[in-house]
Amino acid sequence: MSNPGEIKRTQAYYWEPDDATIVSNVLSFNTSTTQNAGVVAIDVSLKTLTDIVKEIKLGETGYIMMIEDSGNVLVDLHQVDWTLC
Repeated sequence: MSNPGEIKRTQAYYWEPDDATIVSNVLSFNTSTTQNAGVVAIDVSLKTLTDIVKEIKLGETGYIMMIEDSGNVLVDLHQVDWTLC
């Protein structure tokens, strides 16, 4: 990755072994002795993201939506048919 220490998020993608749509968060890092020493990645399914978002309350009637830069709706609790999960 070109910017060590900067978190990158992938577009949602289908992962057949788990039959799940996944979003990955990736961070490359350097050490004091090595450039591009490694990468840390965390994969989160859209089902898990949806479960997390369900627990977040915004005032009396507000809610959270998650949308990719591409415009794909990842999580919308009011329009489940629009989501990729």
